[in-house]
Amino acid sequence: MLLNHPQREHFAVMLAQMEDALDDVARLARAEAPTGRLTTYDDDVPPVFAGRVEPVITRLRGRIAAVAAEFRIPGRHISRGRSISALVTAALVHIEDSHARNLRGYGAIAPELASVLDPLLEELRDDWTAIKTAVDWA
Repeated sequence: MLLNHPQREHFAVMLAQMEDALDDVARLARAEAPTGRLTTYDDDVPPVFAGRVEPVITRLRGRIAAVAAEFRIPGRHISRGRSISALVTAALVHIEDSHARNLRGYGAIAPELASVLDPLLEELRDDWTAIKTAVDWA
């Protein structure tokens, strides 16, 4: 075997990330990107772009599959539940880090900030926690 176990694991992660990136590129090329209130994608890709990159994306998917087959890279199995839990945990950590008392590293804190910001963050935390509870009970 040309690759040892850690090397194969490296390639398993790298190739899977490439597949994920291709999914994102394909979605953005077709203007199917989700938009929210805080993140919007500008429609700055020419209409012909999707058609131009589609064969390249298809070719890349084939090459990724060929590399995986050549080096017997196993497919990944990822728990949806653990993935959701990890996303929720990351959001909860960001919320905790954003309480007024934790913003000193960004500069002076307005005296009234905690009374305005922290209750809003607690509401966010409660909703994220509800998602975590739901996935933990699933």
